[in-house]
Amino acid sequence: MPVISDVQKALLRTHPHRSLHYLAVLKPASIVSARYGGGTNTGAVFTAQVDSVTADPETEAVIEITYKNDAGQWQDADQHFTLWVGTAAGLQDKGRVRLRKNSDATKLYPAECNHIDFQADDHLTVYAYVEPTVRYRRQVYDPGPPETLTLYKDWDIA
Repeated sequence: MPVISDVQKALLRTHPHRSLHYLAVLKPASIVSARYGGGTNTGAVFTAQVDSVTADPETEAVIEITYKNDAGQWQDADQHFTLWVGTAAGLQDKGRVRLRKNSDATKLYPAECNHIDFQADDHLTVYAYVEPTVRYRRQVYDPGPPETLTLYKDWDIA
């Protein structure tokens, strides 16, 4: 290990210490935008009307959002992208959640969530951004025979 010179020691002992900080701000691109209940969302890459929200019977958490496609490319809503739910287009005032699997022509599949109160006319916007989020595992016990315990990484993905 190299020896610290007298100049370096004097610098280390100088108070107050100084540092240079940088900030990077990410503004993710909007890939899919939809509206829960009705109406259109002008200027969005993808707009839709949500028909219904499906909840898990055991936990009552939302696991599926069915919508009517108006325009755009639903194929771009990949798993792990971030879904914002808001009262207006581009807002996340109701919450945000990770998509647990790829969407299809009629459905979005959010990670199991019960913290968002979906209402008619709520806006749904999918961003091409993967946030660091927790994946809560799900355990399904079958008393058998034979006795089994199935662990799921996501709600329905083993």
